[in-house]
Amino acid sequence: MKERTSDELERAIEHIDCAVLQGFVAHQIFHDSIVPVLRKNGIHEDLIDAQNASLESQLLFLRKLNEFFKPVSIGKLKEDDLRAEHYSGFKSVGNFFE
Repeated sequence: MKERTSDELERAIEHIDCAVLQGFVAHQIFHDSIVPVLRKNGIHEDLIDAQNASLESQLLFLRKLNEFFKPVSIGKLKEDDLRAEHYSGFKSVGNFFE
C-alpha cells in the first residue's frame, strides 16, 4: 500500500467530517421538518418507507466509519483504502462495532 501524503490525509478527514455532519443533519431535518408535513397531509404508508431509507443510510455510513477505525492489520486493504492508523501518532483502538 502506498504512503499517504499529509494533503491526502487532511482532505480525507475533511470528507469524513463533512459526511458525519451532513448525515446527521439530513436525518434530523427529515424527522423535524418532513415527517410532520407528511403526517399532516395524511401520508402514513410512505412515511414508513422514507423513515427506513433514512435509517438505512445512517447505518451504512456508520458501517463505513467503523471500517475507517478498524486496525490496518485486520482484513485486506485495497490500494485506495484509508484507515485511522494512517495518521501519524494515531494508535487504533479498533472498530466500535463487532
